[in-house]
Amino acid sequence: MRIFAWKLATDSLAVMANVHRRINTVLPICTICGCAEEDAHHAVVNCTLAQALRSSMQKHWDLPSEAVMRKTGQEWAIQLLVNSNESTRVKLIFLWWRAWHHRNNVVHGDGKASVAASVPYLVNYVESFAHPRVIPTDVKGKAVIHPIPPPLIPDLVRCSDWKPPPPGWIKVNVDAAWDISTKRGGTGVIIRSETGSVCLSAWEHLPECSSALEAELLACLHGLKQLGKLPYGPAILETDSALVLRSIMEHSADQSDCWTITAEIKELLEFMNQVRVEKISRNGNGVAHSLGQLVRPPLRVEALAGKRARGCRCSDALFSAVEAAGSGWWKGVRERNGKKVKGGERKAVVVHSPVAGGRAPAADARSLSRQR
Repeated sequence: MRIFAWKLATDSLAVMANVHRRINTVLPICTICGCAEEDAHHAVVNCTLAQALRSSMQKHWDLPSEAVMRKTGQEWAIQLLVNSNESTRVKLIFLWWRAWHHRNNVVHGDGKASVAASVPYLVNYVESFAHPRVIPTDVKGKAVIHPIPPPLIPDLVRCSDWKPPPPGWIKVNVDAAWDISTKRGGTGVIIRSETGSVCLSAWEHLPECSSALEAELLACLHGLKQLGKLPYGPAILETDSALVLRSIMEHSADQSDCWTITAEIKELLEFMNQVRVEKISRNGNGVAHSLGQLVRPPLRVEALAGKRARGCRCSDALFSAVEAAGSGWWKGVRERNGKKVKGGERKAVVVHSPVAGGRAPAADARSLSRQR
Protein backbone atom coordinates (compact mmCIF):
# COMPACT_ATOMS: atom_id res chain seq x y z
CA MET A 1 0.00 0.00 0.00
CA ARG A 2 2.73 2.49 0.89
CA ILE A 3 4.76 1.55 -2.18
CA PHE A 4 1.74 2.14 -4.39
CA ALA A 5 1.08 5.55 -2.80
CA TRP A 6 4.72 6.53 -3.30
CA LYS A 7 4.68 5.47 -6.96
CA LEU A 8 1.42 7.33 -7.53
CA ALA A 9 2.78 10.53 -5.95
CA THR A 10 6.03 10.37 -7.94
CA ASP A 11 4.34 9.35 -11.23
CA SER A 12 6.21 6.04 -11.28
CA LEU A 13 3.34 3.67 -12.02
CA ALA A 14 3.63 1.46 -15.09
CA VAL A 15 0.93 3.31 -17.02
CA MET A 16 0.95 3.41 -20.81
CA ALA A 17 2.25 6.99 -20.92
CA ASN A 18 5.36 6.05 -18.93
CA VAL A 19 5.87 2.92 -21.03
CA HIS A 20 5.60 5.05 -24.21
CA ARG A 21 8.48 7.24 -23.02
CA ARG A 22 10.75 4.21 -22.95
CA ILE A 23 9.33 2.25 -25.90
CA ASN A 24 8.14 4.45 -28.76
CA THR A 25 6.28 1.63 -30.46
CA VAL A 26 3.83 1.35 -27.54
CA LEU A 27 0.85 3.68 -27.78
CA PRO A 28 0.13 5.80 -24.68
CA ILE A 29 -3.65 5.31 -25.08
CA CYS A 30 -5.62 3.61 -22.29
CA THR A 31 -6.30 -0.01 -23.22
CA ILE A 32 -9.53 -0.13 -21.18
CA CYS A 33 -11.55 2.86 -22.38
CA GLY A 34 -9.42 4.03 -25.34
CA CYS A 35 -10.57 7.61 -24.75
CA ALA A 36 -7.41 9.37 -23.63
CA GLU A 37 -3.75 9.03 -22.79
CA GLU A 38 -3.27 6.79 -19.77
CA ASP A 39 -1.31 8.57 -17.10
CA ALA A 40 -1.54 7.93 -13.37
CA HIS A 41 -4.50 10.30 -12.90
CA HIS A 42 -6.43 8.71 -15.75
CA ALA A 43 -5.77 5.17 -14.49
CA VAL A 44 -7.13 5.73 -10.97
CA VAL A 45 -9.58 8.64 -11.47
CA ASN A 46 -10.78 9.36 -15.03
CA CYS A 47 -10.94 5.88 -16.57
CA THR A 48 -14.42 4.43 -16.87
CA LEU A 49 -13.49 1.51 -14.61
CA ALA A 50 -12.12 3.85 -11.93
CA GLN A 51 -15.23 6.06 -12.19
CA ALA A 52 -17.51 3.05 -11.73
CA LEU A 53 -15.65 2.04 -8.58
CA ARG A 54 -15.70 5.59 -7.20
CA SER A 55 -19.39 5.97 -7.93
CA SER A 56 -20.15 2.78 -6.02
CA MET A 57 -17.99 3.79 -3.06
CA GLN A 58 -19.65 7.22 -2.76
CA LYS A 59 -22.73 5.42 -1.42
CA HIS A 60 -20.70 4.34 1.63
CA TRP A 61 -17.92 6.92 1.95
CA ASP A 62 -17.85 10.71 1.98
CA LEU A 63 -15.50 11.37 -0.93
CA PRO A 64 -14.46 14.67 -2.58
CA SER A 65 -16.52 15.94 -5.48
CA GLU A 66 -15.64 15.38 -9.10
CA ALA A 67 -14.40 18.95 -9.45
CA VAL A 68 -11.92 18.47 -6.63
CA MET A 69 -10.72 15.17 -8.11
CA ARG A 70 -9.56 16.81 -11.37
CA LYS A 71 -5.92 16.92 -12.33
CA THR A 72 -4.30 20.16 -11.21
CA GLY A 73 -0.73 19.37 -12.15
CA GLN A 74 2.00 16.80 -11.81
CA GLU A 75 1.59 16.72 -8.01
CA TRP A 76 -2.20 16.43 -8.08
CA ALA A 77 -2.26 13.44 -5.70
CA ILE A 78 -0.15 15.13 -3.02
CA GLN A 79 -2.18 18.35 -3.21
CA LEU A 80 -5.45 16.44 -2.94
CA LEU A 81 -4.27 14.49 0.09
CA VAL A 82 -2.93 17.61 1.82
CA ASN A 83 -6.23 19.46 1.39
CA SER A 84 -8.24 16.52 2.81
CA ASN A 85 -8.75 15.43 6.41
CA GLU A 86 -7.17 12.30 7.84
CA SER A 87 -10.20 10.05 7.28
CA THR A 88 -10.58 11.15 3.66
CA ARG A 89 -6.87 10.62 2.98
CA VAL A 90 -7.11 6.98 4.05
CA LYS A 91 -10.19 6.39 1.92
CA LEU A 92 -8.65 8.02 -1.15
CA ILE A 93 -5.50 5.93 -0.94
CA PHE A 94 -7.53 2.75 -0.55
CA LEU A 95 -9.80 3.77 -3.45
CA TRP A 96 -6.93 4.53 -5.81
CA TRP A 97 -5.13 1.34 -4.79
CA ARG A 98 -8.22 -0.76 -5.59
CA ALA A 99 -8.77 1.06 -8.89
CA TRP A 100 -5.19 0.25 -9.86
CA HIS A 101 -5.88 -3.40 -8.96
CA HIS A 102 -8.88 -3.48 -11.32
CA ARG A 103 -6.83 -1.87 -14.08
CA ASN A 104 -4.08 -4.51 -13.78
CA ASN A 105 -6.67 -7.30 -13.65
CA VAL A 106 -8.05 -6.18 -17.01
CA VAL A 107 -4.69 -5.48 -18.67
CA HIS A 108 -2.64 -8.36 -17.32
CA GLY A 109 -5.15 -10.75 -15.76
CA ASP A 110 -8.41 -12.43 -16.66
CA GLY A 111 -10.59 -9.32 -16.18
CA LYS A 112 -12.97 -11.08 -13.80
CA ALA A 113 -12.46 -8.72 -10.84
CA SER A 114 -15.88 -7.34 -9.88
CA VAL A 115 -16.53 -3.77 -8.84
CA ALA A 116 -19.50 -4.90 -6.75
CA ALA A 117 -17.26 -7.26 -4.79
CA SER A 118 -14.70 -4.52 -4.17
CA VAL A 119 -17.21 -2.29 -2.37
CA PRO A 120 -17.69 -4.44 0.78
CA TYR A 121 -14.01 -5.41 0.61
CA LEU A 122 -12.86 -1.79 0.89
CA VAL A 123 -15.45 -0.93 3.53
CA ASN A 124 -14.43 -3.82 5.77
CA TYR A 125 -10.74 -3.24 5.11
CA VAL A 126 -10.83 0.38 6.23
CA GLU A 127 -13.03 -0.40 9.23
CA SER A 128 -10.56 -3.06 10.40
CA PHE A 129 -7.94 -0.32 10.74
CA ALA A 130 -10.32 2.20 12.30
CA HIS A 131 -11.53 -0.22 15.00
CA PRO A 132 -8.66 -2.32 16.35
CA ARG A 133 -9.39 -5.66 17.92
CA VAL A 134 -10.21 -5.35 21.62
CA ILE A 135 -9.67 -8.24 24.00
CA PRO A 136 -12.99 -9.00 25.72
CA THR A 137 -13.24 -8.59 29.46
CA ASP A 138 -12.89 -11.66 31.64
CA VAL A 139 -16.41 -12.27 32.91
CA LYS A 140 -15.75 -15.65 34.54
CA GLY A 141 -12.55 -14.59 36.27
CA LYS A 142 -10.33 -17.17 34.57
CA ALA A 143 -7.80 -14.80 33.05
CA VAL A 144 -4.19 -14.77 34.17
CA ILE A 145 -3.64 -12.04 36.73
CA HIS A 146 0.12 -11.78 36.26
CA PRO A 147 1.92 -12.74 33.06
CA ILE A 148 3.86 -15.98 33.31
CA PRO A 149 7.61 -15.32 32.94
CA PRO A 150 9.46 -17.30 30.29
CA PRO A 151 11.19 -20.45 31.52
CA LEU A 152 14.82 -20.19 32.51
CA ILE A 153 15.70 -23.43 30.72
CA PRO A 154 17.56 -22.73 27.48
CA ASP A 155 16.08 -23.81 24.17
CA LEU A 156 18.58 -26.65 23.75
CA VAL A 157 17.48 -28.30 26.98
CA ARG A 158 13.76 -27.70 26.58
CA CYS A 159 11.97 -30.93 25.67
CA SER A 160 8.32 -29.96 25.23
CA ASP A 161 7.73 -32.65 22.61
CA TRP A 162 9.19 -35.45 24.72
CA LYS A 163 6.61 -37.97 25.89
CA PRO A 164 7.13 -40.44 28.73
CA PRO A 165 7.18 -44.17 27.92
CA PRO A 166 4.27 -46.50 28.71
CA PRO A 167 3.98 -47.87 32.26
CA GLY A 168 6.71 -50.38 33.00
CA TRP A 169 8.94 -49.08 30.18
CA ILE A 170 11.95 -46.75 30.10
CA LYS A 171 13.04 -44.44 27.32
CA VAL A 172 16.58 -43.91 26.04
CA ASN A 173 17.21 -40.68 24.11
CA VAL A 174 20.47 -40.35 22.22
CA ASP A 175 22.05 -37.65 20.10
CA ALA A 176 25.47 -36.73 18.75
CA ALA A 177 27.52 -33.65 17.93
CA TRP A 178 30.14 -33.60 15.18
CA ASP A 179 32.68 -31.02 14.03
CA ILE A 180 33.51 -31.27 10.34
CA SER A 181 36.77 -29.31 10.68
CA THR A 182 38.36 -31.39 13.43
CA LYS A 183 36.57 -34.68 12.65
CA ARG A 184 35.71 -35.00 16.32
CA GLY A 185 32.41 -35.35 18.07
CA GLY A 186 30.53 -36.42 21.13
CA THR A 187 27.50 -38.45 22.13
CA GLY A 188 24.84 -37.80 24.72
CA VAL A 189 22.53 -40.34 26.38
CA ILE A 190 19.72 -39.86 28.86
CA ILE A 191 17.51 -42.64 30.22
CA ARG A 192 14.20 -41.74 31.89
CA SER A 193 11.42 -43.72 33.47
CA GLU A 194 7.68 -43.53 32.91
CA THR A 195 7.44 -40.70 35.43
CA GLY A 196 10.11 -38.66 33.65
CA SER A 197 12.73 -39.12 36.35
CA VAL A 198 16.29 -39.55 35.14
CA CYS A 199 17.70 -43.03 35.62
CA LEU A 200 21.03 -42.42 33.91
CA SER A 201 22.75 -39.73 31.88
CA ALA A 202 26.08 -40.04 30.10
CA TRP A 203 28.21 -38.41 27.44
CA GLU A 204 31.27 -39.59 25.58
CA HIS A 205 33.99 -37.95 23.51
CA LEU A 206 34.65 -39.20 19.97
CA PRO A 207 38.28 -38.38 19.14
CA GLU A 208 38.00 -39.70 15.57
CA CYS A 209 34.74 -39.61 13.66
CA SER A 210 34.49 -39.49 9.88
CA SER A 211 30.90 -38.28 9.44
CA ALA A 212 27.76 -37.14 11.20
CA LEU A 213 26.12 -40.50 10.43
CA GLU A 214 28.91 -42.31 12.22
CA ALA A 215 28.49 -40.03 15.23
CA GLU A 216 24.74 -40.67 15.36
CA LEU A 217 25.24 -44.44 15.08
CA LEU A 218 27.85 -44.36 17.84
CA ALA A 219 25.36 -42.43 19.97
CA CYS A 220 22.82 -45.25 19.52
CA LEU A 221 25.48 -47.82 20.34
CA HIS A 222 26.49 -45.84 23.40
CA GLY A 223 22.86 -45.66 24.52
CA LEU A 224 22.36 -49.41 24.18
CA LYS A 225 25.52 -50.11 26.17
CA GLN A 226 24.39 -47.76 28.91
CA LEU A 227 20.98 -49.42 28.89
CA GLY A 228 22.63 -52.79 29.51
CA LYS A 229 23.93 -51.49 32.82
CA LEU A 230 20.43 -50.97 34.21
CA PRO A 231 18.22 -53.79 35.51
CA TYR A 232 15.13 -52.72 33.64
CA GLY A 233 12.71 -54.47 31.31
CA PRO A 234 11.35 -53.17 27.99
CA ALA A 235 12.79 -49.93 26.65
CA ILE A 236 12.42 -47.49 23.76
CA LEU A 237 15.48 -46.08 21.99
CA GLU A 238 14.76 -42.69 20.39
CA THR A 239 16.94 -40.82 17.90
CA ASP A 240 16.23 -37.70 15.86
CA SER A 241 18.08 -38.99 12.78
CA ALA A 242 15.82 -40.60 10.19
CA LEU A 243 18.86 -41.93 8.31
CA VAL A 244 20.07 -43.78 11.40
CA LEU A 245 16.64 -45.25 12.01
CA ARG A 246 16.44 -46.48 8.43
CA SER A 247 19.92 -48.01 8.64
CA ILE A 248 19.03 -49.90 11.80
CA MET A 249 15.60 -51.11 10.69
CA GLU A 250 16.63 -52.28 7.21
CA HIS A 251 17.01 -56.04 6.89
CA SER A 252 19.35 -55.83 3.90
CA ALA A 253 23.09 -55.58 4.27
CA ASP A 254 24.41 -52.10 5.03
CA GLN A 255 26.72 -50.88 2.25
CA SER A 256 27.86 -47.69 3.97
CA ASP A 257 31.20 -47.01 5.62
CA CYS A 258 29.57 -47.45 9.03
CA TRP A 259 28.34 -50.98 8.42
CA THR A 260 30.35 -52.39 11.34
CA ILE A 261 28.64 -50.05 13.81
CA THR A 262 25.24 -50.83 12.32
CA ALA A 263 25.90 -54.57 12.59
CA GLU A 264 26.89 -54.22 16.24
CA ILE A 265 23.73 -52.25 16.98
CA LYS A 266 21.60 -54.92 15.31
CA GLU A 267 23.31 -57.64 17.33
CA LEU A 268 22.60 -55.79 20.57
CA LEU A 269 18.98 -55.28 19.56
CA GLU A 270 18.61 -59.00 18.89
CA PHE A 271 20.10 -59.72 22.30
CA MET A 272 17.86 -57.09 23.94
CA ASN A 273 14.64 -58.32 22.36
CA GLN A 274 12.51 -55.93 24.43
CA VAL A 275 14.03 -52.76 22.91
CA ARG A 276 12.41 -50.96 20.01
CA VAL A 277 13.83 -48.02 18.05
CA GLU A 278 11.72 -44.95 17.23
CA LYS A 279 12.11 -41.51 15.66
CA ILE A 280 11.69 -38.31 17.70
CA SER A 281 11.73 -34.67 16.69
CA ARG A 282 14.70 -32.48 17.51
CA ASN A 283 12.60 -30.40 19.91
CA GLY A 284 11.82 -33.49 21.95
CA ASN A 285 15.45 -34.63 21.94
CA GLY A 286 16.85 -31.46 23.44
CA VAL A 287 18.34 -33.00 26.59
CA ALA A 288 20.36 -35.61 24.72
CA HIS A 289 21.42 -32.94 22.24
CA SER A 290 22.69 -30.72 25.07
CA LEU A 291 24.61 -33.62 26.58
CA GLY A 292 26.29 -34.24 23.23
CA GLN A 293 27.19 -30.56 22.95
CA LEU A 294 28.68 -30.55 26.44
CA VAL A 295 31.38 -32.96 25.35
CA ARG A 296 34.65 -31.22 24.66
CA PRO A 297 37.74 -33.06 23.43
CA PRO A 298 40.22 -33.51 26.26
CA LEU A 299 43.42 -31.54 26.20
CA ARG A 300 45.94 -33.28 23.98
CA VAL A 301 49.13 -33.88 25.92
CA GLU A 302 52.42 -34.60 24.24
CA ALA A 303 55.52 -35.56 26.17
CA LEU A 304 59.00 -35.93 24.79
CA ALA A 305 62.07 -37.22 26.48
CA GLY A 306 64.56 -34.64 27.59
CA LYS A 307 64.14 -31.01 28.50
CA ARG A 308 61.08 -28.81 28.20
CA ALA A 309 60.26 -27.86 24.62
CA ARG A 310 61.48 -24.50 23.38
CA GLY A 311 58.88 -21.76 23.87
CA CYS A 312 56.69 -23.87 26.12
CA ARG A 313 54.80 -21.63 28.57
CA CYS A 314 53.45 -24.40 30.76
CA SER A 315 54.22 -23.77 34.41
CA ASP A 316 55.55 -26.33 36.84
CA ALA A 317 52.14 -26.45 38.48
CA LEU A 318 50.47 -27.37 35.19
CA PHE A 319 53.17 -29.95 34.51
CA SER A 320 52.57 -31.55 37.89
CA ALA A 321 48.79 -31.45 37.42
CA VAL A 322 48.98 -33.16 34.04
CA GLU A 323 51.42 -35.71 35.38
CA ALA A 324 49.05 -36.51 38.26
CA ALA A 325 45.93 -36.56 36.04
CA GLY A 326 46.00 -40.29 35.69
CA SER A 327 47.71 -43.16 34.01
CA GLY A 328 45.31 -43.10 31.07
CA TRP A 329 46.94 -40.08 29.47
CA TRP A 330 50.51 -41.10 30.26
CA LYS A 331 50.06 -44.62 28.93
CA GLY A 332 49.65 -43.25 25.41
CA VAL A 333 52.51 -40.86 25.99
CA ARG A 334 55.00 -43.43 27.13
CA GLU A 335 54.24 -45.69 24.16
CA ARG A 336 54.01 -43.02 21.50
CA ASN A 337 55.16 -44.13 18.04
CA GLY A 338 56.24 -47.43 19.52
CA LYS A 339 59.02 -45.78 21.56
CA LYS A 340 58.92 -45.96 25.31
CA VAL A 341 59.81 -42.95 27.39
CA LYS A 342 61.58 -43.37 30.67
CA GLY A 343 59.09 -42.83 33.42
CA GLY A 344 61.50 -41.19 35.85
CA GLU A 345 62.80 -38.66 33.36
CA ARG A 346 61.31 -35.17 33.30
CA LYS A 347 59.03 -34.67 30.29
CA ALA A 348 58.35 -31.60 28.21
CA VAL A 349 54.60 -31.00 28.18
CA VAL A 350 52.77 -29.12 25.46
CA VAL A 351 49.04 -28.59 25.99
CA HIS A 352 47.02 -27.89 22.85
CA SER A 353 43.53 -26.40 22.75
CA PRO A 354 41.20 -28.49 20.57
CA VAL A 355 38.84 -25.58 19.93
CA ALA A 356 39.06 -23.88 16.54
CA GLY A 357 40.57 -20.43 16.67
CA GLY A 358 42.98 -21.22 19.46
CA ARG A 359 40.54 -20.73 22.36
CA ALA A 360 40.56 -23.39 25.04
CA PRO A 361 37.30 -24.58 26.58
CA ALA A 362 38.37 -23.72 30.11
CA ALA A 363 39.65 -20.45 31.58
CA ASP A 364 42.79 -21.97 33.10
CA ALA A 365 43.73 -23.67 29.85
CA ARG A 366 43.30 -20.41 27.96
CA SER A 367 46.07 -18.76 29.94
CA LEU A 368 48.32 -21.83 29.96
CA SER A 369 48.03 -23.15 26.41
CA ARG A 370 49.03 -21.24 23.30
CA GLN A 371 50.97 -23.95 21.50
CA ARG A 372 49.40 -25.30 18.30
